[in-house]
Amino acid sequence: MAPDFAVLAAANDDGGDYFHGARSAGKVIGLGLHRGIAPLTLEVALLTVTLHNVEDRRGEEAARRATDPGGALAVYRVLKDADALDRAVEFLQSVA
Repeated sequence: MAPDFAVLAAANDDGGDYFHGARSAGKVIGLGLHRGIAPLTLEVALLTVTLHNVEDRRGEEAARRATDPGGALAVYRVLKDADALDRAVEFLQSVA
């Protein structure tokens, strides 16, 4: 039986911390991890990190306002639930 990733993600969520994406993006800058990254790449990365846990509609609207809307939207959609997928994989490995 295939795992229900939505259930796994809900069971292993971030505790409803709406702002953790924005704080993470701030840490990238604060720790200087952005140095040497091309501006367009950095813009898309920070946008995706910041908005990965907001309502899909809001994240996609923001991506459409990026310098490269098509690229930003594609990356946002790929990474939208990456943290939930990581938790699901960790959970599956822990019960295997």
